[in-house]
Amino acid sequence: MMFYLLQHPSERTYQYAWKDVSFIGFQQSQCEECGRTVSAMEYSGAHCLLVEGGPKYPDYLAFCGAGEPLFVISEHAARIFQENDLSGMREPTPIQVAKEENGMLVSLPETAPNYVLVRITGRIDLDHKKMCLKKKKVCKTCGGFEWNRQRMYPLCMDAGSWDGSDICRNESIPGHIIFSKAAADLVKKYKLKGFSFEPLD
Repeated sequence: MMFYLLQHPSERTYQYAWKDVSFIGFQQSQCEECGRTVSAMEYSGAHCLLVEGGPKYPDYLAFCGAGEPLFVISEHAARIFQENDLSGMREPTPIQVAKEENGMLVSLPETAPNYVLVRITGRIDLDHKKMCLKKKKVCKTCGGFEWNRQRMYPLCMDAGSWDGSDICRNESIPGHIIFSKAAADLVKKYKLKGFSFEPLD
């Protein structure tokens, strides 16, 4: 099975989301056992993303802001994914996307697509053994841990940890979105914009 890491092409070509204005920070506490800081994200309401970048609006709107790693795509892309029975996603929900001008939120131009937020349910993990990667100083109370090394590349996925979904989160690096070959081929077939893929072992 071939897997692909979803990436975003040049910001000079496509718009991307740089901020979630509903994200207000972290609520933090300390683990009584290990002393690590335990954080929970805090939001003031529904997600609202601000965009900037190139002149084109893509089907995959990459998000690089603080807070929850979001997967935002156009309604057109979501419809294609649903019609072709791609697995690993919940029902898409509309999301507010705007631009900021002179400190004010401004609607996107009429030519921009409507965007939806897709919750990814598919799961896959790194092949820790092949990558010589180990968790150390694991806390039984908060679940915190450290990796035995800082560099995580080159990435190698563990097919045995894959739940069979077409779109997955990397459990060790939740910000990474992994596509199956079938899903990546579908993106290419329908020429969906803003998707770029790095082949994974």
